[in-house]
Amino acid sequence: MTAPKDPGGTPGDAVDADWTVVAADGDIDFYSAEEFGAKLDAVAGDGARHIVVDMSTAGFLDSSGLRVLLHTARELRESGGMLRLAAAPEQTLRVIDLAQVGPLLPTFEDVATAAGS
Repeated sequence: MTAPKDPGGTPGDAVDADWTVVAADGDIDFYSAEEFGAKLDAVAGDGARHIVVDMSTAGFLDSSGLRVLLHTARELRESGGMLRLAAAPEQTLRVIDLAQVGPLLPTFEDVATAAGS
């Protein structure tokens, strides 16, 4: 496996042949969830089956954002793929824990670990 590229702002940067990184910038809430979902759908539509969402610059995650992540995770699983979260802020981890969806949204310390596991 090659070393991960800096996800820099370009949606869908390939980490290697298997993993694609999508950066989650800012809040993923009622106001932005649809746009973020479209970003994930576009990357998956381009053939990515394994996606790491880099949450290092993400802000608030509400139920709308959680719904988008769960929907994408399900779609990828159904096609033999997987969604992982990397560098999620503590408040995001708390939302995932409170919603009891941790097994559906595996979280990792950083992008390299998420793509390498």
